[in-house]
Amino acid sequence: MRIALLATPVACALAAILPASARAHAVLAFSEPADGSVSAQAPTRVRLVFTDSVRPLSG
Repeated sequence: MRIALLATPVACALAAILPASARAHAVLAFSEPADGSVSAQAPTRVRLVFTDSVRPLSG
């Protein structure tokens, strides 16, 4: 019984911590022009690089 009482909070803590490293969404790695940069003219090209492939949703 003691083991079950101790194992339950430990298992819950691990379940809360471990999935944080497994992300299902792509994250913006960098952009050109850089985030927060200021330019006198509008950019002729904008480049976004993500950590994973990005597919448009159909619809």
